[in-house]
Amino acid sequence: MEGSIGEKGALQSINGKYEIFKTPFLKFADRSCTSAYSLNPFSDSLVYFGTTKGLLEYHPKQKVNYDIPFNTLIREISIKDSLVYGGSENINSLVSGDPLQITYKDNNLVFQYSSTFY
Repeated sequence: MEGSIGEKGALQSINGKYEIFKTPFLKFADRSCTSAYSLNPFSDSLVYFGTTKGLLEYHPKQKVNYDIPFNTLIREISIKDSLVYGGSENINSLVSGDPLQITYKDNNLVFQYSSTFY
């Protein structure tokens, strides 16, 4: 299965029936771990997945509400070495109300962002 990412999930007992629980693994869809050797149950509350991009840690007993909206906060936007947005509305170009115009040669923007939870 070279080049294949494979599906990730865990069997979870719900009302006496086993179901595949995929939600916590969806954020790792781009990481290949198709080999049986890539799964290492360390204990009943910790499982490691070896992937082509690193090691993933899964805590099956940790309760997480996956229905909470995933919010991303833009912390900074820069063009080359110039800051055009610093995480608040106090930057002069944004406070003035004038839209920021970017020339074609400066169309390589860098975004720094974070999440309110992971």
